[in-house]
Amino acid sequence: MAIPALLATMFAVHRYYEKVRREIDISTPLDAEPLVPPILVITMQSWTRLNKQALRTAMALSREIKVIYVKEDEKPTDFCEKWRQQVEEPAQKANLPVPELVQLHSPYRLVVTPIVEYVKKLASENSDR
Repeated sequence: MAIPALLATMFAVHRYYEKVRREIDISTPLDAEPLVPPILVITMQSWTRLNKQALRTAMALSREIKVIYVKEDEKPTDFCEKWRQQVEEPAQKANLPVPELVQLHSPYRLVVTPIVEYVKKLASENSDR
């Protein structure tokens, strides 16, 4: 009883793989038109190792990078003051693209809403990218 069930399962998996292969198969050549580099958007609330690596990766992929910083009413921070020293100056010295710091305001700790609204606006203004 176990062997027929195992065989049925193996045939079902094989049929599924064939279905997936047919769905992703393509016969057209590579589109060799010039590519427009994307606008990359990164959110940051502080300067961390993770954010530094994300920014370095973004700089390798595109020359237009927007870093979103959401300023909360009650939370003071020196992130924006240190931005020039920690990001802009080193990027300029290395002749790398200088990311644009976009400061958004958010009352009551609603961090996601202003980010989504900004990205939607950016997407509608740059529909070709």
